[in-house]
Amino acid sequence: MAREFSTLLQQLLLQAKFAPDSKRLQQIEACQALIRLIKPGASYPFDFIQFHLTGYRPHSGKNFQTDNILTYNDLLRDLPAYAAQLSKTLQIPTSKAGQKVYSIKSLAKRFRVCTKTISRWRQKGLVGSYYIFPDGRQRLAFTESMVEFYVSQNRRQIQQSESFSKISPQDRQSILNRLSRWSYRCPHHRQEAINRTARRFNRSVESVRTILTQAEQDSCANIQFERRPWCIPQYQRCQIYEQYRQGIAVAEIMKNFGRSRSNIYHAINLEHAEQLLKIDIAYITSDEFEKPGNKDSILNSEHLLFPDEVSKKEKRASILQPQTKVTETLTSYVKDINVTDLLNANQEKYLFRRYNYQKFLAAKLQKRIDPQNPSGQLLNSMRLYMRGAQQDKDRLIRSNLRLVVSVARRHTRNEAEMTELISEGNMALLNAVDKFDYSRGVKFSTYATWAIVKRFATLRTQQNKRPVHETSEELLVEVAHDMRVKDSRVAAVETARKSLEEVMAENLEDRERTIVKEHYGLIRQTEISGQRKAKSLSQIAQVLGISKERVRRIEMFALQKLRRVMSQEQFDLLTNA
Repeated sequence: MAREFSTLLQQLLLQAKFAPDSKRLQQIEACQALIRLIKPGASYPFDFIQFHLTGYRPHSGKNFQTDNILTYNDLLRDLPAYAAQLSKTLQIPTSKAGQKVYSIKSLAKRFRVCTKTISRWRQKGLVGSYYIFPDGRQRLAFTESMVEFYVSQNRRQIQQSESFSKISPQDRQSILNRLSRWSYRCPHHRQEAINRTARRFNRSVESVRTILTQAEQDSCANIQFERRPWCIPQYQRCQIYEQYRQGIAVAEIMKNFGRSRSNIYHAINLEHAEQLLKIDIAYITSDEFEKPGNKDSILNSEHLLFPDEVSKKEKRASILQPQTKVTETLTSYVKDINVTDLLNANQEKYLFRRYNYQKFLAAKLQKRIDPQNPSGQLLNSMRLYMRGAQQDKDRLIRSNLRLVVSVARRHTRNEAEMTELISEGNMALLNAVDKFDYSRGVKFSTYATWAIVKRFATLRTQQNKRPVHETSEELLVEVAHDMRVKDSRVAAVETARKSLEEVMAENLEDRERTIVKEHYGLIRQTEISGQRKAKSLSQIAQVLGISKERVRRIEMFALQKLRRVMSQEQFDLLTNA
């Protein structure tokens, strides 16, 4: 199973994988240098770690921010994993190391320890990288300088590991006798018995566990520990995954459920895989996604289009959530969204391409997920691609929120109604980002404007489909004032209008219905004049992003359709409005 490490370093690793080879080599060397720099018991802000690994100092002032803290133990465990995973993306021959390198087996032979001991040393600060050996295979190896540094920092541990010898038959029997007594007194505390026995005989936990496992397989062994089933029930997996997402340490989860670390991680991966497999990943495909060598140019060209320094406006805008309700007042909402910089054509195309490409990569990884035995590394890679795609989508949405307000203002001037239209328009914008094909060369603002207008038209239709018997007296008076008719004819006229709405909904397309309703003033009346406000063909053309002549032709075809299916009263009501 792939090693889990800090989410912050996972994000940094995803970015580093798309960096040039020279930069990745520098980061691997920086991991070794950083291991030498950190001190036991200390804690370090993530900005500090990022600076030493990448050379990039965040633009947050001279001092490093302390919002995200990594402890010495975290770094000691995570930096070797970071260097190893990053080196996998390179093809580094052993000759480029410039010094002697040890494979896991050769290093174990040098110190007369098992390979599992070397793996434990890696979790305590021994940094290794993947090299191409003379036989052509890529293996994890350790440089001479890194090994010497680790030995100088852990002499006592090295000496203790070297002092381990082969277990004699007498010692093995003594261990079994002690475990047997434990099994009678505490049959449910198998792991605790292993740990204490290992300390008592100065042996590794793995050695004692191996002896116990072999004895349990022997039917004559007098040991009766009640082993819990390895398979974790579904309800417990959900609880474990939820606690892990809440940030509870794995060691604490192990205590809560009485499970080993490998059991906990396997449960987390199973639940994580189940969640990821439920995602329906839809994207706009492109031929360039399949071409080899395009990955770096698509994912790692942001610095060419966007300035390195993030403006204060963008920082403020990053806290906005366009999916939620607008702020309490329209003025404050407009003020908030105006702080986000607009995108030019090249920036917009780059973000849409990267957004869909990351979902394309995530979809490929999703097909490789094994629900029964998922790979933690594969799950993390897919999650990071989905997170990157979501960040690009949020950026595209934030830069187009002003477009929603602009289109809403063309449909009403009433603040209460505009709030509703903006909310609906934001939802249309969210869907438009997913469906927009950047490769066609059309501006997204044109496509989004049509999607927003169509959403507004649907909203109007739904509002106008209320049954006649539900129409309040206030609405009847409003209709009478709007259409300049006598009160006695209000009900009849309103019934005719409802029938008109139904006929239009059944026989006209969305765009035709929108043009007819806008041109003949079938939208709700204005609050100021109390009259329906008809729009000219030019105004409608501007909203829909098409020519005036095209609007006129669409209207003509729509009226011809209605003339064939409407009664004379309905058609007169429409054209004389």
